[in-house]
Amino acid sequence: MSHDIPYIMAPGKIEIALQGIKKASVPPKVTQDFVKQVLGIKGGTGDQVTTYLKKIGFSASDGTPTETYKNIAMMN
Repeated sequence: MSHDIPYIMAPGKIEIALQGIKKASVPPKVTQDFVKQVLGIKGGTGDQVTTYLKKIGFSASDGTPTETYKNIAMMN
């Protein structure tokens, strides 16, 4: 498995995603629709954030949230 972090055109969206994860309930899958509609990160950047969350271990390759995701989600 490659450990390259994917490029994100709007890196400020990472913080928005993390804050959104804290506010949203844990989804069955972290999908592009979830990132775009629930976390509010639209367009191509939403696609990039979805990939980024997988690369940093927030979701498994099938999109299932990991324990890391769940731990962040519980931080209110």
